[in-house]
Amino acid sequence: MRLGISVCLLTLILVVTRTSQTVTASSLQAKTSQPHVLSERQMHEKGDTDTDLPLTVHGGVLPFRFSEGYLIMVEGQIGAQTNLKFILDTGATISIIDTRIADKIKLQRHSAESLSFDRKLNWEATTVPEVQFGQITAHNVRILVGRLAEYSDFAKKVDAIIGMDLLKLRDFSIDFDSKKIIFDTPQREYTPAAGEPLSDCLILEAQIQGQPVRLIVDTGFADLLLYEERLLKRVPALRTAGSPTGVSLGGRLQAKQAVLPDVVFGARKGAVSALLVQGNPPETLSEIDGVVGLTPLKTHRVHFDFVGRRLSWEPAAADLTIPVRVFNYAQAPPALLARAEREADRIFGKAGLKLVWLDCTPGHSTSLPQDPCEEAIEAEDIRLRIHVVPVGNSLQDSVFGFAIAPALATVYYESALGLAKYDENEFEETPIVLGCVIAHEIGHLLLGSNGHSDSGIMQARWDRRRVQEALMGAMDFTPSQARLIQAEIQRRMTLTISKPKNGPLESAARPSQR
Repeated sequence: MRLGISVCLLTLILVVTRTSQTVTASSLQAKTSQPHVLSERQMHEKGDTDTDLPLTVHGGVLPFRFSEGYLIMVEGQIGAQTNLKFILDTGATISIIDTRIADKIKLQRHSAESLSFDRKLNWEATTVPEVQFGQITAHNVRILVGRLAEYSDFAKKVDAIIGMDLLKLRDFSIDFDSKKIIFDTPQREYTPAAGEPLSDCLILEAQIQGQPVRLIVDTGFADLLLYEERLLKRVPALRTAGSPTGVSLGGRLQAKQAVLPDVVFGARKGAVSALLVQGNPPETLSEIDGVVGLTPLKTHRVHFDFVGRRLSWEPAAADLTIPVRVFNYAQAPPALLARAEREADRIFGKAGLKLVWLDCTPGHSTSLPQDPCEEAIEAEDIRLRIHVVPVGNSLQDSVFGFAIAPALATVYYESALGLAKYDENEFEETPIVLGCVIAHEIGHLLLGSNGHSDSGIMQARWDRRRVQEALMGAMDFTPSQARLIQAEIQRRMTLTISKPKNGPLESAARPSQR
């Protein structure tokens, strides 16, 4: 499993040579300061690819689009370079620009070095005359320079990562429904990043199984990450739903993927998927229990108050919940499958549906007294089989899966892998593509075999443009499909069915193949 753009778990102590300044940045990126200007061109519509027209700023509103389904990407300007792609990252104390941009501007640079647990990372440092994005402008900005693609797969097509040194200049809200950032305070004066690593971070207080935890809010990270040793001191009898899965973060750090019951974020309480890091936390994060992205908050609008160092949000409407019993016969890597499940959950979440994933693969184990996989099947339950299938020679011949009403969906892991292989970023795409295939087949169970549409996740034919839309988080159900799905789940929740003895769900209807 790869870390996101900035997980504070891998805090870097950046020592810029030829200066006495020491600053802290988050993982997989070094940071410095600088904003960027958006050009007056047409705003991206849902489904646009990275080669389409850039977004346009209107007054105090800045449109954004998703990268990797959760990273917030806007457009801006550095010096005379316009139409640049910026990722906004509250987990980074200082911003960084890609070497390509620094070369074009012809900035003078000097060497810089960062330490990340067991390795050193080399950067360059410079001062940029002006950076601008949306309503934020900064002059004479200290910034780091490096080849972003070498430090994070998520940053291959990114020109700059904007950290807290620039984001804190104005308070703003992020509206996920309209995909707009709303600036609502006058701009404050720019000052270089402070030496104290937590001085600019927003800290969220949450509860896990009745005990308080303190988390850094990191928009460069998708999920919830916790330091296991520190968490167990707070919650000695920590409970998990199902068996934790071992994963490797960034190929170097060992962790467990687990579902934690009774997690409270604001007014919302429920089970949350979390990464439990087994390594020792950095000394600079002595009072921090972990890192949280915006996805676990289940919000449709979030507000950043940098003066008061507060985060507030408006919860999304209550979700309808449906259990999905997963049978991983293809033995897809657990970390990859978990990320695919998160992508499918994101897609259904925008349609007002919450998926609860249960690993029911033969041979699985659980820490719960009663194995949920052994409980009787209810009307709203879904069974998802992941099988292996030979990959066809072309996209047109590929079959990604089928659905049998009312409750059985089957997807072919190697077919999803084959579609992802048509791009050089295979590993980056595979879990997103697989998550979309899973959402598509479950969608057929709720919409019917004739549930195809001309746009969105239920399109019948998928090509490279569809994959690009998926990577941007733009493969969703249409509003009318979302209403039909909600109505179908509400109907199913009024019914009960007994657990089949001979698997009639698998032999019932004719599969709808794609």
